[in-house]
Amino acid sequence: MTYEKLEGTGLAFVFKGKKPGKRLLFRCELDALPIADLKENKYQSQVPGKGHLCGHDGHMAIICGVGEKLAQNRPETGEVVLLFQPAEETGDGAKAVIADPRFEQIRPDYAFALHNLPGYPLHQIVMRSGTFAAGSTGITITLKGKTSHSAHPDAGINPAQALAQLMQQLPQLPKEIPGFSLLTLIHAELGSLAFGTSAGKGSLSMTLRAFDQKDLDLLIEKTQALAKKNGKPGALEIGGRICREICRFAQ
Repeated sequence: MTYEKLEGTGLAFVFKGKKPGKRLLFRCELDALPIADLKENKYQSQVPGKGHLCGHDGHMAIICGVGEKLAQNRPETGEVVLLFQPAEETGDGAKAVIADPRFEQIRPDYAFALHNLPGYPLHQIVMRSGTFAAGSTGITITLKGKTSHSAHPDAGINPAQALAQLMQQLPQLPKEIPGFSLLTLIHAELGSLAFGTSAGKGSLSMTLRAFDQKDLDLLIEKTQALAKKNGKPGALEIGGRICREICRFAQ
């Protein structure tokens, strides 16, 4: 059985066993990154400016191989669902697939995902107890000031200093977290390319990672607090917006 267009582009293939039993779901993702694939090979991206540089194409190939095996040898009991989930990089795909009304028809008893791990011999499966990879979330901090003529910067409110301070201070926050965490700046923007103006707006985007949810929540809290601290009350409006959340299958 096939479920097409889950969240628009998602796909799910269901392999029913001979007897009733648990439903297992294996997930891979079918999105790419906005980075040019410059390495020439037979599986090089055919879309300019975009490439599967995080292993997504390999994950899909692995799950397709599992599908071929299941087609030849159906499970004895239960069902196996192979889910090709869109938009893994933003987190929106998982939320949308779960929100699709048809997801209830494939809701699993157990869900599994995998990630390629270079450096190990071919045909090996590597597992470990506990957390394997960190959970992550994205935050964009928006700084709103007041644009003025570049000849009269004193007549405006330029967020450049606050932006510069945040760029230096934010990556240091993980040092204040008990467990492992990481804050990576990914994008910054200030004003516009107009030499006659003094910038009146800016933004800073980052990815936060941690192995423990409590550490991730604490890092988010400290990030938002630091953003507000660097703002001048009545002058700069600084707000954090979480644009990616960790999605889990509800049991």
